Amino acid sequence: MYIRAFAVCWMALVVSACGFQDVGIVDTEVDSIFANYNAKDIEKILNRHSSAWKENHIATARALLGKMRSTLGDALEWSRTGYNFKSSIRAGTTYVATYAVKFEHGDGGLRFTFLKEDDQLKLQGFNVNSTALVLGGNET
Repeated sequence: MYIRAFAVCWMALVVSACGFQDVGIVDTEVDSIFANYNAKDIEKILNRHSSAWKENHIATARALLGKMRSTLGDALEWSRTGYNFKSSIRAGTTYVATYAVKFEHGDGGLRFTFLKEDDQLKLQGFNVNSTALVLGGNET
């Protein structure tokens, strides 16, 4: 009985450690996305998405990134405020990271979702939350 409970706890700890180990990889990927964003290279960001995502969402993502660039300007600073992961045999490993971002013309929050495919992170989607984006920049 105790051995089984110990084995379950040990396995949960090992799986948890693997996901948190990847937080650095996620941060590196997000830094690269912001570098592409600041370089106005929207297509490089879009090419990070998985093939299935591109088929359904690329036009919307292109429009949103264009609106972000024209309204918010460059991303000046960003820091991770949250991180989570989920792993399953069938669906693979999904990482979700949230960031507080200071743009040239306002502040916002971004949430990135990545799927690990063939030992690479593929962007599954992103969500931006910014009053400045909605109101047209320079939030107060």
